[in-house]
Amino acid sequence: MKKGILSIFVIVFLIANIVVVADPIVNNISRSNFENIQFYESYANINLEIKHMKSKYTTGFIEWESLFDSGYDDMGRCIQPTQDGGYIIVGHGYGYRVLMLKIDGNGNTQWETQFKNKHPDYCWYVLQTEDGGFLVLAETKVGGNHVWLIKTDENGTKVWDKFLGYKAQSACRCIQPTRDGGYILAGYTSPDSWLWSYDTWLLKIDSEGFEEWNRTFERPHYNRAFYVSQTSDDGFIITGLICQTQQDYSDLWLIKTDEKGYMQWNKIYGELKPAELGKCVQQTTDGGYIITGETQEPAGNFLIKTDGKGEIIWSKPYGGISVQQTSDGGYITTGCISYNFRPWWGYQDLLLVKTDSNGKMRWCQIYGEKYNDVGNFVMQTEDGGYIIAGTKQHEINGYLAGSDFWIIKTSDKPGFGMNLLMTFKLLINQIISNQIKKIFYD
Repeated sequence: MKKGILSIFVIVFLIANIVVVADPIVNNISRSNFENIQFYESYANINLEIKHMKSKYTTGFIEWESLFDSGYDDMGRCIQPTQDGGYIIVGHGYGYRVLMLKIDGNGNTQWETQFKNKHPDYCWYVLQTEDGGFLVLAETKVGGNHVWLIKTDENGTKVWDKFLGYKAQSACRCIQPTRDGGYILAGYTSPDSWLWSYDTWLLKIDSEGFEEWNRTFERPHYNRAFYVSQTSDDGFIITGLICQTQQDYSDLWLIKTDEKGYMQWNKIYGELKPAELGKCVQQTTDGGYIITGETQEPAGNFLIKTDGKGEIIWSKPYGGISVQQTSDGGYITTGCISYNFRPWWGYQDLLLVKTDSNGKMRWCQIYGEKYNDVGNFVMQTEDGGYIIAGTKQHEINGYLAGSDFWIIKTSDKPGFGMNLLMTFKLLINQIISNQIKKIFYD
C-alpha cells in the first residue's frame, strides 16, 4: 500500500518538475544559527541556536541562468556589471587557472579567456576600469603565494600584470576602487608557510598597480582578511577572522582604519566554538556596517548590523558569503545551506535571502540539486532584481562530481501564473520529501 501511494506521489512530482523546467529542485530544510547577543566593551558573545529555514516564494524567481564549463571544477567567484549592459565574471577552473567570462544582459556568452602560470592559480575579484577594460585579482604560487594583478582590455586581452607581495606568503581576496583613482586590497601575509603565522594585510596601489603603502595587522596567532571597502571618511573597513590562541576556533574580526591604513578601532565577535569567519562588509547609509559570514562546526551563516563604532545593533541566523544594501534600505545576501542527513551524507544548496533594514527576512530562495551548490557574490541590478555568481556541482560519474560557473538572474517580483506554478511545485516537493523521510527513518 505504501509503495502504491509513493508511486503516485512520484508521478505527480515528475509532472510538477516538468511543468516548471527552468527552475532547479528546491530544498526547504536547513540548519542555521546566530542569535541572542551579549555585549561587552570590545568582545561580543554570540550564542548559536539551530534554526529551520524554508523558502518563501514571494519574489526572487529565476529569469535566466547560465552555466560555464571549462572542463572540471570551475568556481565562479565574482560578477560585476559592464558598461555595455552585460556582466563580467571571474573565478578559477580546470588545472587551477584564472577564468574570465563576458556575457550579455541575457546571460549569453560573448567571449571567454583564461590566464595561467606554471603553478596553481586562483581568481577572486574583478572590476571594470574607466577605459572599458578590466582589473583582475588573482593569486599564484611562484616561490610561495603572491598577489597576481592582471589588467586587460575590453576584450579580455592582457595589457599588463604584476606580482605583489614581498613575503613568502601573500594573498588578497578583495579589491575595491578608491576615490583617488587607485585601489585597496585586503588579504593576508606571512614570512613563511606555517599556517598559524598569517597576519591580516592591507595594500594600497595606484591605477597602474604600483604600491603606495601597505599595513600588516599582527597578532600572536593566525588571522586574515576576506573583504575591504572604503568608508565615507576615506578610511577603510575590513572583515575576516582571528584566532586569539593557537588552540581556539576563529572569531569574526572587524577593523576600521584611517585613510592611510592605520587602525582606529577593532572588534571581535564570537564564541570559543564554532568558528566564525567574516566574509563581506559594507558601510550602510546610516553610517554603520553590515557584515555577513559563516560558521564552521556546525556549518551555518550570520548577518550582523553594527553602528559606526562596531557595536552590534542586531544579528540574524542567515547570510553567508556576500551582502549588499538594496535600494529600499534592506539587504540582499547569498551563500549556502548545509544539509546533513547522515554522518556520511550531506550537501549544500545556494541560498539567497532578502531582508528589510532591521534584518527581518522578507523572502528567501534556495536553489540547488543533489550536489554542492553555493552563491559567492550577489548584487542588485538596475531593474530591481538580483544577479548571483556561484558554483553548481554536477555528476561526472557514479563517484565524482565536477562543478561549473553558475550565474543566476532573478526578478524582483514574480508574475501571478508563475507564483501558482512554483507554489504547487513546492507543495509536491514537500510531500515527496516527507514520504522519503518516512522510508529512511521509520
